[in-house]
This record gives sequence, C-alpha cells and structure tokens, in this order.
Amino acid sequence: MAGDWFDYIALPDGGVGVVVADVAGKGMAAALLMSSTRGILRLSAERSTAAVLESLNQILLRDFPRSRFVTLAYVVLDVREMTARIALAGHPPPVLITERPHLLGHDGSLPLGMRETKYAEQRVALAPGDRIVLYSDGVIEAEGANGQEYGFAGIERHFGNGDASPQSLLEDVRQFTGGAALEDDATVVTIDAANV
Repeated sequence: MAGDWFDYIALPDGGVGVVVADVAGKGMAAALLMSSTRGILRLSAERSTAAVLESLNQILLRDFPRSRFVTLAYVVLDVREMTARIALAGHPPPVLITERPHLLGHDGSLPLGMRETKYAEQRVALAPGDRIVLYSDGVIEAEGANGQEYGFAGIERHFGNGDASPQSLLEDVRQFTGGAALEDDATVVTIDAANV
C-alpha cells in the first residue's frame, strides 16, 4: 500500500533502466497510481531518460487526478561504455559515491503529472568501485531526536564505509531516529559500477 516504487528494466540494446519513484499520498490510491505509472514507464522505457520522462508526464497529465503527482529518478546504465544517464522528475538527486561523493542531476525539475515541462539528462562516466545511491525522500527527511534531518550528508557518511548496503543505510536511518517510525516511506537502491 506504499507510494514508493523501484524497478529494474532490461532494455533491448542490453542497457538497464533503474527507477526509484514516489507517488504523493499513501494508501490504496497512491499504490494504484504507482502501479499505473510503472506500467506506462515499462512500455516507453528507452535510453533517452529525459524523453521517457517527458512522454510519461504527458500521459499522467491527461490521466492523473489533479491533486496527485509522482517524483521519479530514472537511470539508464550502459555496460559497455560504463556510463549512467540520469533524469529526475522532482525526485531527490542520486548520490555518486566515489573519492569525492556528490549529488547527480540536481536540476530543480518538476514532478510528473503537475504541468507540461522539459526534463534534462545528465551523463556520468563510472569507474570500477563507484556506486550510485538512489533513494526516496523518506530517507533524507527522517528526523533525529534534535529535529535534524538525516539528509544527503547522512547518505554520504554512511556509504564512506565500503561494506554499506541499502539494508545497512535503512538501519542507520532507524538508529538516527531513535527507533521512531518514519514519517514517510523509505526506499534505497544502489548501483555498483563493478557489477554494471
């Protein structure tokens, strides 16, 4: 019944699409809208991440209730070239864990289903050992006892440990909140360049 969703999509040319998305709201309505978004994206998935988001946005503008929208990060991996193409639709930017961790694709884009807009694509070269961390806002907005958010810095700090995983990050977030229930769904997906 959650509004978060992640997926892996095998593309015809041998590439792999990776998606993390979040529908506004909770419950059955959010889950049904996420299911619809997943189906539409899988039908239109291709290498041009920006074009896919623009096509998906057009469909959602026609079919979504006006009060609903989806944030989404779409990454296409090219195994031969060791590259990632990234487009965001209002979603928190992925973190590239490398010698100097940094955010990817932070472009201030709008979520899907809000209004007509263009989306940008960022191409990133990956080196063996690099990791891309995709996540939903429930991770970075998790609050500690002092009201401070876990934030991007928490992700960068946690993945400074080579053994870090999505499961260990979520456990670190739970410890950060003192075991309190998270206010929002929390999803984490990592891409390891050594396995791309």
